[in-house]
Amino acid sequence: MRILVTGASGFIGSRLATDLSANGHNVTGSWRQDRARLPSTYPDNLTYAQLDLADGPAVKRLFDAQGFDAVLHCAAQVRGVDEVGKIASFATNNVLAQAHLLDAALSIGCHRFIFCSTISVYGNSGAPEGGYRECDAAPNCFYGWSKRVGEEMLDAATTSDSNLQAVSFRLAGVHGHGRTSGALHAMTRAALEGKTINVAEPDSRFRWLFIDDLVRALSAVLDMPLRGGHEIVNLASADVFTLGELAERIKTAAGSGSAIELGTASSQRNEVMNIERAQALFGHEPLSLDVALQNYIDTAQSST
Repeated sequence: MRILVTGASGFIGSRLATDLSANGHNVTGSWRQDRARLPSTYPDNLTYAQLDLADGPAVKRLFDAQGFDAVLHCAAQVRGVDEVGKIASFATNNVLAQAHLLDAALSIGCHRFIFCSTISVYGNSGAPEGGYRECDAAPNCFYGWSKRVGEEMLDAATTSDSNLQAVSFRLAGVHGHGRTSGALHAMTRAALEGKTINVAEPDSRFRWLFIDDLVRALSAVLDMPLRGGHEIVNLASADVFTLGELAERIKTAAGSGSAIELGTASSQRNEVMNIERAQALFGHEPLSLDVALQNYIDTAQSST
């Protein structure tokens, strides 16, 4: 299969491009500015193209030249600390860019489009009992809004072209080997170095997504027969946990003697998505938290 992976210099896109090419697909990875994650050497069936997705004619030229069978759209302007004054940039880099990709895909008969959406479409009011379900979208930031518009764009596109198969995966926070930021990286590093594991929000609840589970889910969708239409599906890992519980599990998995210092934050987040739909539609079977953590820690130990 000839596949375009956008955002191939990012954490998710870089892993997808290399894994899909290793599985025999012909992959083109697009990147715009930062090429730090791009490999220095790569096989003949993996190529990279510097491309601004907001440049419609350039996107069209790439599709005409490569004749893609599928698009995995991972590129995005992500949520920042201060979103004020960034409406136009979110609209350009997330909404307009996706419109160009869809136009180009449909113009050459590329009928498989997989979109990396986000838990941010649910806002930050806290998940209900059982976790956010796909019908609960209520974005309250420009990033979440731009991703929700991307989903609605796919609704319209699949209505106008019955041959188009689109899947929007609403991703939980993605963690794993290759990411050098976030709570998992910080806690694991502290545990392996014998330093105090600091947990600012010990009672906040999460259901993250490990990169290995994400790669398996996206690969499974690529292997499924086309049937038309647009599915919106939450994607997260197996277990729900508090950050306090996570610290204890990391300490145990690492065999660490580190102390755990729990903060007294008054705010408690509840960022948990329900994944029953992913399990029913795509056979999503994520690893348990303990197995995923052990794999992550073993990799971290072997690379030091």
